[in-house]
Amino acid sequence: MSLDKVKRTGNNRWVADCPHGHHSHAKLHISDAGDRTLLKCFAGCSTWNIVGSMGLKMPDLFHHEMTDSMRKEKRDFHSREKLRHEALIVWIAHHDKRKGKLKPDDAARANQAYKTLRKAQWL
Repeated sequence: MSLDKVKRTGNNRWVADCPHGHHSHAKLHISDAGDRTLLKCFAGCSTWNIVGSMGLKMPDLFHHEMTDSMRKEKRDFHSREKLRHEALIVWIAHHDKRKGKLKPDDAARANQAYKTLRKAQWL
Protein backbone atom coordinates (compact mmCIF):
# COMPACT_ATOMS: atom_id res chain seq x y z
CA MET A 1 0.00 0.00 0.00
CA SER A 2 1.28 3.47 -0.76
CA LEU A 3 0.79 6.52 1.43
CA ASP A 4 -1.31 9.50 0.42
CA LYS A 5 -0.26 13.16 0.43
CA VAL A 6 3.40 12.51 1.20
CA LYS A 7 5.46 15.67 1.69
CA ARG A 8 9.13 15.98 2.55
CA THR A 9 9.66 18.01 5.73
CA GLY A 10 13.44 17.76 6.07
CA ASN A 11 16.42 15.46 5.71
CA ASN A 12 15.08 11.91 5.93
CA ARG A 13 11.70 13.16 7.20
CA TRP A 14 8.24 13.12 5.67
CA VAL A 15 4.62 13.64 6.60
CA ALA A 16 1.66 11.81 5.05
CA ASP A 17 -1.94 10.95 5.74
CA CYS A 18 -2.04 8.12 8.28
CA PRO A 19 -3.28 4.96 6.55
CA HIS A 20 -4.92 3.76 9.78
CA GLY A 21 -6.23 7.10 10.96
CA HIS A 22 -9.95 7.28 11.50
CA HIS A 23 -9.73 11.06 11.59
CA SER A 24 -9.91 12.87 8.28
CA HIS A 25 -6.71 14.81 8.98
CA ALA A 26 -4.62 12.21 10.85
CA LYS A 27 -0.98 12.98 10.00
CA LEU A 28 1.75 10.37 10.03
CA HIS A 29 5.32 11.56 10.59
CA ILE A 30 8.00 9.33 9.08
CA SER A 31 11.73 9.51 9.84
CA ASP A 32 14.59 7.45 8.49
CA ALA A 33 16.92 6.91 11.46
CA GLY A 34 19.56 5.09 9.42
CA ASP A 35 19.00 1.59 10.75
CA ARG A 36 15.22 1.85 11.11
CA THR A 37 12.18 3.81 10.03
CA LEU A 38 10.29 5.67 12.74
CA LEU A 39 6.55 6.26 12.51
CA LYS A 40 4.46 8.60 14.67
CA CYS A 41 0.78 9.34 14.17
CA PHE A 42 -0.32 12.48 15.96
CA ALA A 43 -3.93 11.26 16.03
CA GLY A 44 -2.78 8.48 18.37
CA CYS A 45 -2.70 5.43 16.09
CA SER A 46 -0.30 2.76 17.30
CA THR A 47 2.72 1.83 15.21
CA TRP A 48 1.40 -1.76 15.08
CA ASN A 49 -1.87 -0.58 13.53
CA ILE A 50 -0.13 1.74 11.07
CA VAL A 51 2.25 -0.99 9.91
CA GLY A 52 -0.64 -3.46 9.58
CA SER A 53 -2.69 -0.97 7.56
CA MET A 54 0.22 -0.64 5.14
CA GLY A 55 0.44 -4.42 4.69
CA LEU A 56 3.81 -4.56 6.42
CA LYS A 57 5.22 -6.22 9.52
CA MET A 58 7.23 -4.58 12.31
CA PRO A 59 10.55 -6.13 11.12
CA ASP A 60 10.05 -4.26 7.83
CA LEU A 61 10.83 -1.02 9.69
CA PHE A 62 14.38 -2.22 10.43
CA HIS A 63 16.77 -1.84 7.51
CA HIS A 64 19.63 -4.06 8.63
CA GLU A 65 21.42 -5.40 11.64
CA MET A 66 23.80 -2.79 13.06
CA THR A 67 27.35 -3.90 13.75
CA ASP A 68 29.26 -2.72 16.81
CA SER A 69 31.33 -0.34 14.68
CA MET A 70 28.15 1.13 13.16
CA ARG A 71 26.70 1.68 16.65
CA LYS A 72 29.93 3.37 17.81
CA GLU A 73 30.00 5.61 14.74
CA LYS A 74 26.37 6.62 15.25
CA ARG A 75 26.95 7.22 18.98
CA ASP A 76 30.05 9.34 18.23
CA PHE A 77 28.13 11.35 15.62
CA HIS A 78 25.30 12.07 18.04
CA SER A 79 27.80 12.96 20.75
CA ARG A 80 29.43 15.52 18.45
CA GLU A 81 26.02 16.90 17.49
CA LYS A 82 25.04 17.16 21.16
CA LEU A 83 28.26 19.02 21.96
CA ARG A 84 27.70 21.42 19.05
CA HIS A 85 24.23 22.07 20.42
CA GLU A 86 25.63 22.73 23.90
CA ALA A 87 28.21 25.12 22.41
CA LEU A 88 25.41 26.99 20.64
CA ILE A 89 23.54 27.36 23.95
CA VAL A 90 26.65 28.84 25.59
CA TRP A 91 27.20 31.20 22.64
CA ILE A 92 23.59 32.45 22.70
CA ALA A 93 23.69 32.91 26.48
CA HIS A 94 26.93 34.88 26.20
CA HIS A 95 25.37 37.28 23.70
CA ASP A 96 22.12 37.56 25.67
CA LYS A 97 24.15 38.37 28.80
CA ARG A 98 26.04 41.13 26.97
CA LYS A 99 22.70 42.64 25.90
CA GLY A 100 21.28 42.33 29.42
CA LYS A 101 18.59 39.86 28.30
CA LEU A 102 19.79 36.66 30.01
CA LYS A 103 17.09 35.17 32.26
CA PRO A 104 18.02 33.12 35.36
CA ASP A 105 16.66 29.87 33.89
CA ASP A 106 18.63 30.43 30.69
CA ALA A 107 21.77 31.20 32.70
CA ALA A 108 21.38 27.92 34.60
CA ARG A 109 20.98 26.01 31.31
CA ALA A 110 24.03 27.77 29.86
CA ASN A 111 26.07 26.84 32.94
CA GLN A 112 25.03 23.21 32.50
CA ALA A 113 26.03 23.35 28.82
CA TYR A 114 29.36 24.93 29.75
CA LYS A 115 30.08 22.15 32.27
CA THR A 116 29.22 19.53 29.65
CA LEU A 117 31.65 21.11 27.19
CA ARG A 118 34.41 21.31 29.84
CA LYS A 119 33.90 17.67 30.77
CA ALA A 120 34.13 16.67 27.10
CA GLN A 121 37.29 18.80 26.82
CA TRP A 122 35.81 21.01 24.15
CA LEU A 123 36.87 24.12 26.08
